[in-house]
Amino acid sequence: KKVLDKGRRTPVKATKVGSKEISKQDRRNQARQLRDNRRQSIIAKRRVAQGQEGAEGPLNVALVAFHGDVDMRKVWGCFANEMVWKEDAVNVADVGGVRIIASPLRTIHSCLDTVLASDVMVGVFVGDRLCDHEHSAFDDLGYDILTNLKMNGMPGEVIGVTAPSKNTGEDLLSGRQLDLSLKTVQRYLRSELPRAQGKVYNLPKDSDTFVKGLQACVGTNDEGMKWREERGYMIVDRIEPEAGQPSGHWAVSGWVKGMGFACNYGDTPEDGEGACVHITGYGDAVLEGITGSAGELIDRRLYEVAQRLRPYDPSDEEQTWPTEEELNEASRRMIKMPQGVKGLVHLFGGHAGLSEFELAWLGEEADEEGDDQMMLDDNEVVAAAADGKTTEQQVEAKHSIEMEMRSKEEMDFPDEVDTPCDKPARQRFQKYRGMQSLRTSAWDPYESLPTEYSRIWEFESFQATAKAAKTEYKNGIKAEAKAGHYVTLHISGMEGLSFDNRVPLVVSSLFRHETRVTVMHASLSRTPETDDVVIKSKELVLLRCGFRSLPARPTYASNIRGSGGPGGGADEKGRMLRFFQPNAKSTTLAW
Repeated sequence: KKVLDKGRRTPVKATKVGSKEISKQDRRNQARQLRDNRRQSIIAKRRVAQGQEGAEGPLNVALVAFHGDVDMRKVWGCFANEMVWKEDAVNVADVGGVRIIASPLRTIHSCLDTVLASDVMVGVFVGDRLCDHEHSAFDDLGYDILTNLKMNGMPGEVIGVTAPSKNTGEDLLSGRQLDLSLKTVQRYLRSELPRAQGKVYNLPKDSDTFVKGLQACVGTNDEGMKWREERGYMIVDRIEPEAGQPSGHWAVSGWVKGMGFACNYGDTPEDGEGACVHITGYGDAVLEGITGSAGELIDRRLYEVAQRLRPYDPSDEEQTWPTEEELNEASRRMIKMPQGVKGLVHLFGGHAGLSEFELAWLGEEADEEGDDQMMLDDNEVVAAAADGKTTEQQVEAKHSIEMEMRSKEEMDFPDEVDTPCDKPARQRFQKYRGMQSLRTSAWDPYESLPTEYSRIWEFESFQATAKAAKTEYKNGIKAEAKAGHYVTLHISGMEGLSFDNRVPLVVSSLFRHETRVTVMHASLSRTPETDDVVIKSKELVLLRCGFRSLPARPTYASNIRGSGGPGGGADEKGRMLRFFQPNAKSTTLAW
C-alpha cells in the first residue's frame, strides 16, 4: 500500500481568491435587491410606453411585413381608424404614447432604416391563408429582409401579428384551420427570432390587446443594439428648409434617442472642431445648431469642420534634388499617355507625364475593364451576326456568364495570372514585385505610392482614438440635447437633395474623425444565401455599418493576420483576390 501511494498528493479543492461562503440570509437579501431593481426598471420603461410624465419620448414601433400578401391598409386601420394609409409617404400613428411607424416601400433598406432606429419591431404575417411546412410564413423578399435584420441588429423586443391578406377567395381559412395556421406562424417566429414573444396577435380580432401588449412588453427584455447607446439618433418628424439661409440648410425635428447630440468636438480653440451628423441614405451634414421645442438655443457650432482629406505637405516626400543622370533616365522612361487612362489621370490631378510604373497602377482598373469589354464585344459580334440585334438584357446575361467563368477560374487557380497574347509580359506584369516569402520578407507599404495617397488620414492606434472620441463626445452633450427631449437640428451642406417621403428619415451623430478619408480593413464572410452571386474586386457595393450606408469599391485579399485588430502592423501582407469567394473569410479594404 505504501509503495502504491508513494508520490501521490491529496487533491486540493480549487477556490476563487477572496471568495467566501454566502449565508442564507445574504442570498435572500441579494435576490430581493435584484428583484427590486428589476421591478423599478420595468416600471420606468412602462412609463415611457404610456407617455407619462418623465418619459423619454414616445416608444418607436416599426411594422415589417414579412410576406407580400399582407394588406397593410387593414393592419393600419386596426389601431389608426382615423388615419388613412398613405402610399406616397411614411405612415406614423401615435397610440397611447406608442409611435407606430410603417413605410409603404417594402425594400430591404427601407426596413433596415426603420428597424435600426426603433425600440420594438412588429413582424406582420398573413393570417387568413394556409401556413404550413409547404407554405412558408415568409416569402423570398421576407427572408432577405430577415437575414439582413439579423446581421445588422434588431431591437430587444420583437412581436408577431397576423393580418388579413390583400386577395380574398375560396382559400381563406376559418375556425380550426385558422388556429392551426396561427400556431404554425408562431413556431416560425420562434425558430427564426428566438427573442420574440411567445404570443402572436391576430388582427383585427386582438387590436386592443395588441396595443396593450406593446406597452406591457417594454422592460421584459433589456437586450438590444448596444452600439446605439453610444450615439444620438432620431426618426425625423418634420423637415423644412431654413428660412433666410442659402440652399442646403435644413431644420429637422424629432425626439432624441440614445446618447444625444452635440455641435462641437472639444472645448478649446486649439483642438476644437465642428461636429457633423449622418442622414441615413443621403450622407454627412454639418450640425450648425440645436434648438429646443420652444425655440430656445441649446447649442451652436463654434469651430471649423475638419477637412476630409489630409492637407498636402510636400516636405513629407523627403525628396532630394535629382542628378543629371536621374533626369535623363526619367525622360527616357516617360511614355505617351494612352487614351484609355486619360480620365483616371484627371481624377488624380491631371499630370502631364508619368513613369511606366506609376501608369501601370493608375491604369490597372481601366486595363481590366477594357479586357472585360473586349471579351464582351467579341461575343456581341457573334450574337449580332446570328439574330441581327443585341439587347441590353443579352449583354448583361453574357457579362454574368463571363464573371461566373472568371470567378470559377480564380477559385481553381487562385495564385496564377495568364500572360496575355496581345501585350508583352514586361508591360502586363510591370506593377508586380517579387518576394522571396509572403510571410517573412520585408514590405514597405509606402513604396512608389502616388503623391495623392499622402492626403489619406492614418491613425497610429485606432482603438485608443475611438475610445477618446467617444468620451469627448459624451462630455460635450448639453443636458437639453440628451435622450427624452424634442429638439430641432439645424444642418447645412445638403445642397441639391430631394428626400424620399416613403422612407423614414434617420439622423445620427458622428464622432470626431468619422468624416475623414482613410482606408478601412474589415474581415468579412459571405452568407449562404449569396453563394450564387459573383462579386468582383473593385465592384461598387453598399457597405452598411450601423446607421451609415457607405458606397465603396472594395478590394478583397486573403485573410490578413492582425489587420484591423490589436497587434496588426502596417507591414502585414495578404494576397489580393480578384473575386470575393463564398465559404471563405476575406479581408476587405475600402476607402
